[in-house]
Amino acid sequence: MRLIGMPASTQAAGLFVAAFNHVFEDDPTMTVRVRRADGTGVEVAGELDDYEMRFSPAAVSAVVGEIAGVLDDPAGRAVLSVTVPDDRSPNGSGTWAWNLPDLSTLTSEGARMWLDEPASYLGAEHGGHDIQGAFCDLDATALTDDVKGLLLATDMARYGDHRPGTAASYLYRELRIAGFAARGEGDSSGGWLAMDLGDDVEIWINGAEGPRENEISYPVGEHRGWLACFYPDGGYSGEFEEIYRSQSNDLRADTRAVVAAVAARIAEHRAAR
Repeated sequence: MRLIGMPASTQAAGLFVAAFNHVFEDDPTMTVRVRRADGTGVEVAGELDDYEMRFSPAAVSAVVGEIAGVLDDPAGRAVLSVTVPDDRSPNGSGTWAWNLPDLSTLTSEGARMWLDEPASYLGAEHGGHDIQGAFCDLDATALTDDVKGLLLATDMARYGDHRPGTAASYLYRELRIAGFAARGEGDSSGGWLAMDLGDDVEIWINGAEGPRENEISYPVGEHRGWLACFYPDGGYSGEFEEIYRSQSNDLRADTRAVVAAVAARIAEHRAAR
C-alpha cells in the first residue's frame, strides 16, 4: 500500500526495518529478499557479528530500491521475505513473507508459489505477523551503523520517530493502515502529527482537551480527544479550518473517527484542485 505524502524510498526503508525487527532474534544469519511476479528480484544476506546483523550497505540499498520500485509501480506485485535458520524446521530454516504493495501476510501455500528455496513458511495462518504501520526504531535495531545511516538517508526518521505505547504511535499506525503518511512536529507549545498534502497544504492532529491539549506523545490511557485542523498554507498565515474535535477517552474509536474525517477532507481537497 503506497502511503500518501511519504516518498516511496522512505516507506521502503521503513518496511525493510519493520520486516527485520519482526523476525530477528539474535539469528546467526538472515536473508532478505524481494521477488517480483516475473521471478526477478534482489536479496541481501547477512551474518551476526557482535550482536549486530552485518549486511552489505550496497545490497541493502538494492533491496530498498526494489521495494520502492514496486510501491511506485501501479501494477507492481512482489513478495518481501525474510529467512533465518530454524532448528525446528525439517529444512533448517524458516521464512516470513509479505505481499507488496498491500503488506498482507502470505499463507504458507501462497509463499511457496512465490519462493522456491527450501524452508518452512510461517505464514498468515499462524497469526501475529502483521507489519502494517509497524514502529521502526533504528536505535533499537540490531543493524550496523553504516546500514542505519543508509536507511536514515531516505528521511525515514522524519516519519517513523514515534515511541510505542503512546497515543501518537497508535494514531500514526492507523493513519498508515489507511494509506496516509504523517511526521512528528513540535515546538515550545507542544507537539502534533503533520500530514503534507503538497503545495504547502497540511493537516495537523494533536490532543484536543485537558492536560494533554496540544500534545501527542502521551500514554494511551490519558487520551481525552483528538483535534485535527486543515492548514491551506502550512500554518504560515495562521489561517486554518477545524475538521475534527472530540472529548472522547476511547482512543480506538476516536482515532477511527479522526482518520475518517481526515480522509474525507483530503478527498474534498483533491476534488477541488
